[in-house]
Amino acid sequence: MREERDFEFDGIIILVKKFIKSCRDGKIEKCCNEILKINAEIKKIDKPEWLNNCENIKQVLEKMMERDI
Repeated sequence: MREERDFEFDGIIILVKKFIKSCRDGKIEKCCNEILKINAEIKKIDKPEWLNNCENIKQVLEKMMERDI
């Protein structure tokens, strides 16, 4: 999940899938998504390739340490 502040992406939030119960997409979120599309920030949503290969939090932390994040 990307962190967004002032309609610009500012980091990544990593969540464990099994704890996610739903996704909120009300009129405020829809408006925010439209603004992100207009200012081309929506194109920055792709996950980093190294994150795609991680299957658990331990692997995420190991990869972050390798990259000095």
